[in-house]
Amino acid sequence: MPVPNLIHPVLCTIQPLDRVTTLMDMEFREPLPSERRLANVVIQAQVRWFGMSERHRENVGGSQVSKGYLLFRLKDLTDSGYSPKVGDLVLHMGSQTNINMYLESFEDRGHYPDQQGPTMRRAYFTDREPTREARDYV
Repeated sequence: MPVPNLIHPVLCTIQPLDRVTTLMDMEFREPLPSERRLANVVIQAQVRWFGMSERHRENVGGSQVSKGYLLFRLKDLTDSGYSPKVGDLVLHMGSQTNINMYLESFEDRGHYPDQQGPTMRRAYFTDREPTREARDYV
């Protein structure tokens, strides 16, 4: 059986976090604001938006967060040499440019008997920006 195809593939630009040179806050286990990033990776993915989630309470008022996932074929990931990790920044999804979505968790999908394991990886993303007024997506 051939490797499954994506239904609506679009090109996505992802900027991986450079974990070697980025200073980490050991108490919270996250990069400090002076994080360093590697060269951009352009790869095909299928995008699924969940829309805006519930309002989160902030000091300056409520804010909404966009969420969704990117579905990659594992074959495309291995061919490109890219392995998605938590904290990688998604810059473009198809025609939507200048978005700042961060990869937050992963899930292997598409387990077929003749493939000896998963054939796809779902990478969930979320918006870490507290305000969304200047952007024109979901």
